[in-house]
Amino acid sequence: MSRMKKSEMIEIAESKHETVTDAKIYAANTLQYKSKDTTYYQYHETDVVEQRMGIYILNTDGWRTKTTKDRINQILEEAQIPLQISQKDNVWYVVNKHHSNTYMEFYEGIQLIGPHKPKI
Repeated sequence: MSRMKKSEMIEIAESKHETVTDAKIYAANTLQYKSKDTTYYQYHETDVVEQRMGIYILNTDGWRTKTTKDRINQILEEAQIPLQISQKDNVWYVVNKHHSNTYMEFYEGIQLIGPHKPKI
């Protein structure tokens, strides 16, 4: 796939949400934006991470590619969540980075609790 323009990505985001604010390029083909009180990370046409009040909802829309996994892991790392997505025999898992024997199978819409930094 070719690299998407910011304007194309914003148009896709606006087709899903009533209001889109603070849109910026997060990484290649990835847009970070807000809609109301939620921050979204859109990779191509899929909101791969939705963050609201310290809850991170992960989604691939069936696009379980290396780049989708890498993008989700990058977002989790920056959010200081000690979990990552890994893959074995074409099955995705959510793994505790500090205890690799602690894991569960990934599923669409899985919710992870991360640090919440309230506004003062």
